[in-house]
Amino acid sequence: MAHFEYDSQRERQESDRWRRDHPWRCYRHTNEDEVLTPTNAERSTVLTAVKVSYDGRALPGLFWQADGGRPTMGLLHGPGFKAIAGDLPEGTRLIVTARIELPEPNPTGEQP
Repeated sequence: MAHFEYDSQRERQESDRWRRDHPWRCYRHTNEDEVLTPTNAERSTVLTAVKVSYDGRALPGLFWQADGGRPTMGLLHGPGFKAIAGDLPEGTRLIVTARIELPEPNPTGEQP
């Protein structure tokens, strides 16, 4: 059970509308193509090092931007890698791939 508090009736109505339009909250339902499974065993994401402007002025350094997305941050990391956009030339592409390899079935049916 959850307890929600709202500052206004309008805020409550907006929250109710959002929850009605978005019944699922977990990534298995909202971004199911990103979940690795036996039938979706590999996934790649491409990000590009880009310059970013704010209020008409360029921000210092470079930021990683996914294809079709907004620039995020200049440092991305995961298991086994760290990529600092500012250490690389503008336009550098970072390709991150995750793949699962399922164990071979045991022909005798015995568990290891």
